[in-house]
Amino acid sequence: MKTKIVLLLLFVTYSHFSHATPILQINGSGQLTGALSVEVDGNLYDVDFLDGTCVDLFDGCDEETDFLFTTSNSALQASRALLDQVLLDSPLGLFDSDPFSVAGIEASTVLDYGVIWTPYDTFFPTSSSIRATTVSNYPSSSSFSDSVGNGLYNQGSETRVFEVFAVWSEAADVPEPSAINLFLFGLLILGVKQRKSISTFMLHRLIT
Repeated sequence: MKTKIVLLLLFVTYSHFSHATPILQINGSGQLTGALSVEVDGNLYDVDFLDGTCVDLFDGCDEETDFLFTTSNSALQASRALLDQVLLDSPLGLFDSDPFSVAGIEASTVLDYGVIWTPYDTFFPTSSSIRATTVSNYPSSSSFSDSVGNGLYNQGSETRVFEVFAVWSEAADVPEPSAINLFLFGLLILGVKQRKSISTFMLHRLIT
């Protein structure tokens, strides 16, 4: 019974570490600049929040292959992951309650919330617009709720003060050392306990 409990605890602990939360990237001013190991549809990605034009940030921004996510569904999942995993209030910062704590996003007379764009396709081959999903991150004082959606963006336009691009990349597939070490240590303990049990049984047989 004890062995089963130990194995269960090891499995739960290993699973927890194997699905660790993203690592937030914060600059010297306490602003959120991006995150590492954000889970989107079962895969891990890194993301940076950057100002600029789509042309400059996405290798010309004129064909589908310039973007990591290339469908509306996958880009929406990426935007949703930002809300669910990255733009959260924590001891590191109020990145949900205060959208202006995200690097590149400032208060504006036009909008009182932050917008993060994830491009995924050109609108038309001859058009200057791109398809993109959006994260609308409202301050805690707003009566609106944070949301994700779809929109069009001019590929040559500079981001305005209230918006940034989410520039995604595949995360390095590096296993969690702490999780692996813990798992192996647990197996070692079980091995020692098993050997001890066998030795005790053999000694008992010899005595009796």
